[in-house]
Amino acid sequence: KMFHPTTGDYRLENAEKSDFSRGQSAIIDDLLEGKENGFFVDIGAGDGETNSVSLYFERERKWHGVLVEADETKHRLSIAKNRRSELWNFRIQFDNKIDTDLDNVVRPDQLFEMLNHDVIDLLIVNLKGSELDIISHIDFTKYNIKVITIERSEE
Repeated sequence: KMFHPTTGDYRLENAEKSDFSRGQSAIIDDLLEGKENGFFVDIGAGDGETNSVSLYFERERKWHGVLVEADETKHRLSIAKNRRSELWNFRIQFDNKIDTDLDNVVRPDQLFEMLNHDVIDLLIVNLKGSELDIISHIDFTKYNIKVITIERSEE
């Protein structure tokens, strides 16, 4: 399920904030030297606001991108935030045994092909323990990814 970006005002719980991350956005912004109009992919995007790394770049640097969230409730919450990026409700499966009864399951290679971008300025991965699985499935000869940030569990 894909939801296209909107043009209305953001509807955020903390609209006065500019950095919703835990400090990662500022570090990444420095690494990318304040780049404007970049492209991001946020896998495990949650509700599109809480601890979001991508929201800073979307609002402050005029980036666009794709937020991927498997959880239907969180996906709906992100739609309600009025983000300016694509919102995809997909679950990523790492083996070739995809359940054909589910229309929201994709393999990593399918997901990256659907992006239709070979240059990704920022890849954000927050998959609750499967982060290295997604990284190991990326064809780095096909995609030029400038920065990857991986959320790790405190457990």
